[in-house]
Amino acid sequence: MVNSRGEDAAERIIAITGGRGVEYSVDCIGLPAVVRSALECLQTPGVCASVGFQGVPNDITLDQGHLLFGRSLIGVIEGDAVPQEFVPQMIDLYRQGRFPFDELITTYPFDEINTALDDVHDAKVTKAVLTFPTPP
Repeated sequence: MVNSRGEDAAERIIAITGGRGVEYSVDCIGLPAVVRSALECLQTPGVCASVGFQGVPNDITLDQGHLLFGRSLIGVIEGDAVPQEFVPQMIDLYRQGRFPFDELITTYPFDEINTALDDVHDAKVTKAVLTFPTPP
């Protein structure tokens, strides 16, 4: 696991890949430092998809050199996919053990929303999901 609180995430990912970097990265947070790291850890060429968003305004400064060397940063909204095709593909990958999304989420009852937010900001969880009680 790479935890950017204690190390430079891009440097660590590049080290894990033997100095090559990764073909693809995904930013799910939208914080400027995370977007930059997701772009910096790419090989050339490489693509970073940004799905995170922190609200308006959300100014992010990038080193244009990363783009000039064949790296791409794309914005993705709502998956930019055809749900009728994408969802069955994701379910199939999950059943094959190749997409363990259930290991990425931590659920919190809605009344623990502040704890969920704290855990996200403290990097204790990957994705916090709020649950609501089932109506009687």
